[in-house]
Amino acid sequence: MAFSNTLHGSFVPYGTAGDCYSMKDCPQGRFSIDLRGTGLRIVDDLQWEDKGHRTTSRIDRSSNNAVIDGRCGGYCGKCAPDKYKGLVFSIDQKQLSIEGI
Repeated sequence: MAFSNTLHGSFVPYGTAGDCYSMKDCPQGRFSIDLRGTGLRIVDDLQWEDKGHRTTSRIDRSSNNAVIDGRCGGYCGKCAPDKYKGLVFSIDQKQLSIEGI
C-alpha cells in the first residue's frame, strides 16, 4: 500500500506544499492526504504552519479527518505540518465500523 507519490517535479515531504509565484490569498501549491480505507485519520488538533514570504494556506478536512486537502503558497511560501508534532495519526473508529473490521 502506497501512502504517497510525487506526480511532477521534486520530492516534497508528505503533507507539505508551496509555491514561489502566487499572490497572497491565491496559493498554488497543493497536497492531498487520503487515508480512507486504511482505518487511519489525522488527529483533530494538528495544525499546518505557514513558512516563507507572504504565505497563505487553506487546509480542508473531510471524512472524519481521513481526507486532508491543502493549498499553500506565497512569494516564496509553503505550509507543513507542525514542526514539533509532525503528522499525527489515530485509529478511525468510524472507518473500522463501516468496513466491518
